[in-house]
Amino acid sequence: FAVFLNDDDINYVEPDLSVIGDLSKLDDKGCHGAPDWVIEIVSSDSRSRDYITKLFKYRTAGVREYWIVDPDKQMIMVYGFEKDMVEKYDFNEQSIINNIIRNRKHGKKHHIIVNAEGIGHSTSMARRIEAATGIETRATILGYMQRGGSPTCKDRFYASIMGAYAADLLCGGKSNRVVGYRNAEFVDFDIEEALAMKKEISEYQFNVSKLLSQ
Repeated sequence: FAVFLNDDDINYVEPDLSVIGDLSKLDDKGCHGAPDWVIEIVSSDSRSRDYITKLFKYRTAGVREYWIVDPDKQMIMVYGFEKDMVEKYDFNEQSIINNIIRNRKHGKKHHIIVNAEGIGHSTSMARRIEAATGIETRATILGYMQRGGSPTCKDRFYASIMGAYAADLLCGGKSNRVVGYRNAEFVDFDIEEALAMKKEISEYQFNVSKLLSQ
């Protein structure tokens, strides 16, 4: 995802994660202007860029908060540019709990903890943090938000067949096609035709979805 920190449309950076509150900054090329929050995950070849070059770029461009996640050093550096604040957080779970309790005493009411995939079970961690701090803690799995939940056997079957179908279309010289499932059959459509389609639901289904989303 390209972030154009300057006024031109040529030079850009690609943060590992960025949060942009002002949607007017977004277009099909990326983000024009400083994001509110940027996270970079340090690798062996990005260390100097993340700690020096990008730190300077993000500060001068107007980024509000910049996190450097360093797996090798097992720590996170947090730069709050608006308040001219720098804090260091260890990956140790007890250190996280201690920081939450300490910051709570200073008036901080909300915290965000990012748990990398494969490091630990986020839901279990949330329960332990809530038990230790007395603060309601919720775990959100980003992959579930993107996919709509953990894939079922049926989801995996559909994905496998549709993927194979798409590969067969390409091998047959067909492009700009969309693979779908309609009336118990796997089918393909021209992409423009597919984009123009509408899917209607009953008024009852609409009302139920409206109630559930409140």
